[in-house]
This record gives sequence, C-alpha cells and structure tokens, in this order.
Amino acid sequence: MKINNFSGMLLGLANMHGLLSKDVEIKEIKLIESLNIVKIETVSQNYEISTTIRATVQEEN
Repeated sequence: MKINNFSGMLLGLANMHGLLSKDVEIKEIKLIESLNIVKIETVSQNYEISTTIRATVQEEN
C-alpha cells in the first residue's frame, strides 16, 4: 500500500478512534484512493470489526 499525506491522514483518524490500538490485531488495511476510503478489518477479543473511514479534501484558495 502506498502511503501519502491523504492516506496517512485517514490512518491517523483510525488511530484516534482506537482502531489501531495495541489490543487490536489488524487483519487488513485497504486504501481505495479513488473513493477517498480507508477500510480497516480488525480482530479484538473474538470480535471481527470492519471499519470504513471516508474523508474529503477541500482546497483553500
């Protein structure tokens, strides 16, 4: 997966929401740049969680 500023920002949001904590095993992280989405699949205490984070970027003039 290529990491750029935008995908890094989305992964930062995931981390802020506790999705990337040390108690969580990451199964898969997918970046879908064309849709501005990061999809994260995790396993924690017998629960599988799929989370999709979408963000939009607005350029300032």
